[in-house]
Amino acid sequence: MFLTQLHNCVPAFGAMVPATCSVTLAWNSSPSPDVIGYHLYYGTASGIYTHDIILGNVTNVTVPGLSRGIIYYFAMAAIGPDGQESVLSNETSYRRELPSGAQVQAQAASGGPLVLTVSGTSGQTYEIEATQDFITWTVIGTVILDASGSSDFTDTNAASFQQRFYRTYETPQELPSGAQLRMQAVSGGPLVLTVSGASGRTYEIEATQDFITWTVIGTVTLDAGGSSDFTDTNAASFQQRFYRTYESP
Repeated sequence: MFLTQLHNCVPAFGAMVPATCSVTLAWNSSPSPDVIGYHLYYGTASGIYTHDIILGNVTNVTVPGLSRGIIYYFAMAAIGPDGQESVLSNETSYRRELPSGAQVQAQAASGGPLVLTVSGTSGQTYEIEATQDFITWTVIGTVILDASGSSDFTDTNAASFQQRFYRTYETPQELPSGAQLRMQAVSGGPLVLTVSGASGRTYEIEATQDFITWTVIGTVTLDAGGSSDFTDTNAASFQQRFYRTYESP
């Protein structure tokens, strides 16, 4: 059994208000000479691990794509030469708070809709996203904070879900210079979206059918030529679909 230690969390996309971050875990190596690697398990409930990473004989790992405001639980097992694993280590947990000044609180009135209160910088616009699985996040609305730095948003669809989780972040004020999105529809094939912009930058791609609800369907990191393709494999499922892209915060 060995101890996992949590090091500082750093932004996954170092910008203004990143929606996700990465975390570095470190541990004491096993004293057994038979250990050939380690198996990291993690999830959003204690003792229930929905994700895992198989590692070599190392003593640290960086886990990307963690949502802010969510508690993650981690445990580790050593791997022997026959592939068998040791008992799990002690569990460690971590929660990266939402950026300072950006907060969302939920108030559920008895028999009424769910009201979300966003607090942050006065005059700023914030997007509100919802999820049921912490994988697919849907933009369900935007709010502009009043002079007191607060604004309410009513999720009229909350009762349709057994459970729903929320996050908020500041909306990019404008697209980065040179950020463009082009579509190529191949007859009988999927729809390919080409994002052009600054080399090395990461861009989110969103889709909508009504220009009200926008869903993040993927991200791309632009290559040395300042371009990257994304295939919307679900495009054929919709009678019409519209897209937009912006640099990940």
